[in-house]
Amino acid sequence: MADGPEERPGVQPDDLTTMLAAQALTPGDGKRGAGDPAQTGQSAREKHPPGPEAGNSLPASQPNHGSASSSAHEAPALSRRGIVIGAIVLVAALLVFLLVGILPARARTHQLAQRSHDAALADSIPLVGVQRVSRAAAGSDLMLPGTLQSNHETPLYARASGYISHWYTDLGQRVHRGELLATIDAPDLDQQLSQARQQAANANATLQLNRVNLDRWKILYHDSTVTKQELDTFQSNYDASVASVAAADDNVHRLESLVSYERITAPFDGVITERNVEDGVFITSAGTTTTPQAAGAGGNTLIGNSPATELFRVARTDTVRVYLGIPQAYGPAIHVGLPAALEVQELPGRTFVGRVARTANSVDASSRTLLTEVDVVNADGSLLPGMYAEIHFRFQRAAPPMLIPATAMIFRTGSAQAAIVSADSVVHFHNLRIGRDYGSSLEVDSGLADSASVVTQPSDDLRDGEHVHVRPESESEAPGGQSPGGRPENPVIGTQTDSPATGQVPPTRSAPAKASGTATPGQRPSPQFREGFPGSPNNEAPASAPSPASAPAAHPPGSA
Repeated sequence: MADGPEERPGVQPDDLTTMLAAQALTPGDGKRGAGDPAQTGQSAREKHPPGPEAGNSLPASQPNHGSASSSAHEAPALSRRGIVIGAIVLVAALLVFLLVGILPARARTHQLAQRSHDAALADSIPLVGVQRVSRAAAGSDLMLPGTLQSNHETPLYARASGYISHWYTDLGQRVHRGELLATIDAPDLDQQLSQARQQAANANATLQLNRVNLDRWKILYHDSTVTKQELDTFQSNYDASVASVAAADDNVHRLESLVSYERITAPFDGVITERNVEDGVFITSAGTTTTPQAAGAGGNTLIGNSPATELFRVARTDTVRVYLGIPQAYGPAIHVGLPAALEVQELPGRTFVGRVARTANSVDASSRTLLTEVDVVNADGSLLPGMYAEIHFRFQRAAPPMLIPATAMIFRTGSAQAAIVSADSVVHFHNLRIGRDYGSSLEVDSGLADSASVVTQPSDDLRDGEHVHVRPESESEAPGGQSPGGRPENPVIGTQTDSPATGQVPPTRSAPAKASGTATPGQRPSPQFREGFPGSPNNEAPASAPSPASAPAAHPPGSA
């Protein structure tokens, strides 16, 4: 053992550089830094063992087993750490490639497949427009056509046969009751009356003689001068004379009545609507026999071609009446005294008020109608018999019917039907009983529930139980428009109305086309569905149908 302190072997500059490089390539254990003198010296000793000249050195024949074992362990550790780092880098690269390339591509492929599936499903499931049905107004306006008739109208015939000696009233003249219209010359009837009166006087004379004889024979019978049989004979002659006088008087009265018919008089106050007599025309109790030319026949061939038999026709027009056939469905609501409004097309702006005068109280089995008479006061005579008029009844209905567009009704099973869409978008056909037909809309008495969704325009391919896509429509969009108050209004073509959706005034048919493909003047614009189709992203509209907001506004010529 040496007496002095142990000296560290010397380190050459080249050896120091080599040791630093080896230390940098070899990862440390984190406990010593690269500038640690002890570690630096140890590495230098391991790489360059001290020579024999160094103090306190080992014998040359004894190898340094510690340095060789440390180098052998550090080489496999370096190899394993590099493999782990390389594997981590490779896995990270694969993950980045997977996130950046494969997953987005698969997502786009899946989205495209889903859109293709939705588009195919949309092609197989039809799109239908539906509208929720609603009840009509409780107040119903029933309009029925009718022909005006005079309240009292009668033809006048002659009871006595003879010749017209003179007529005093003409066509259209107003007459009063008992006013003389014409006289008939019947000389044979006058002679018969004179003969009957003479026969009546003869019968009275015979009666007086038989009465005197009867009184005489009664005195003789009381004196027992004559027998009972002889008295009965004179009594019988007297009774026969009494009967003869009565018969003669009745014959005189009959002929006097016939002679009175030689004067044609008006039976009531009214107006002469027909005159079929002329002076000298021979008439009988059945009417005229020589077919005279009726008044007005020169300018009316219809009158001249039909033989007229009555002498005059008198009508009372201060009150006119109309006979109507009320449908059975409205029969219970009609009663005596029900107000009615009468309108005539030739008298615009005037409404005549009438009332139900009487009903038949029985429904006709052949027509299923209730015969009803409506009387209307015609004080100024503006309503003429024979006019065509419309009579309106206004009454309240306890159970108003449903209203559907006329295009929603279909016929497939022999009866009227409608396609109803249920809550699960399935179509069901319902049989309907149609009430009133307004042309653009229909009243349905039975077959529909409240707030049912009816298909407004069902196609021939639509089947019961089929799934559909629903496109709601408002009453204004539905074919035929609205029908306020149970009575539809026909849309006026070419008018401008405020749109409830946008508040803008839509262009009329005469407006210029705003874009290619729009309707030209005089053509019906094609419908544009902007609801999109299943499978399109965000329900975008097809490119062929741009929305009005995105379409360029049309400017008049000359504007900037």
